[in-house]
Amino acid sequence: MSATDIHHMAGPGECKDLREVDLSMNDVGDDGAGKVAVALREWRHVCSLMMKSNVIGPKGAGRIAEALRDCVGLVRLDLAENEMGDEGVGRLAAVLPVLTALEFLDLASNEIGDEGAESLAAALGDGGKLQHLILRDNMIADEGAGFVALGLKRCRGLRLVDLVANRFGASLVKTLREVAGDVVWIGKEIQGVHYEP
Repeated sequence: MSATDIHHMAGPGECKDLREVDLSMNDVGDDGAGKVAVALREWRHVCSLMMKSNVIGPKGAGRIAEALRDCVGLVRLDLAENEMGDEGVGRLAAVLPVLTALEFLDLASNEIGDEGAESLAAALGDGGKLQHLILRDNMIADEGAGFVALGLKRCRGLRLVDLVANRFGASLVKTLREVAGDVVWIGKEIQGVHYEP
């Protein structure tokens, strides 16, 4: 689906009562993300937005994040396998406190490092219903995992936190387990240290 197709879907009155949007694997990029942001202003009742594998960078993530402020009923947000980086995740984290119905957030494979983890952790638990947080296959090292651990203390409704394939060490595994128990899914291999949950 092209950015033009998205633009046509977002015409005045078009798809106004849309509940689920799956634009995964369409390579919409930042320009298409901007069109989706415009459409989201019409699609305020969206409960599920899936935009996995769309080459969305920080600019596009910022546009989507701003538009999500009006989608307070959003329950599922999948932005996995994009290129948001720390800047894009920071912009998304700024709107998370408004998304109080959000239960599922997938940010896997988004080049998120310690700075992005800090932004995200600061937004966790601010009155929301988040149950699933997927941060697998990013670049979160010890400092970022420490921030996530602090954020998890305030986010008691979580059932699963997926941190598989990041860059933090075994000492942070222990900290994460102490804070969140079995909801943290870390995997068995962490920087060469074998760990059995």
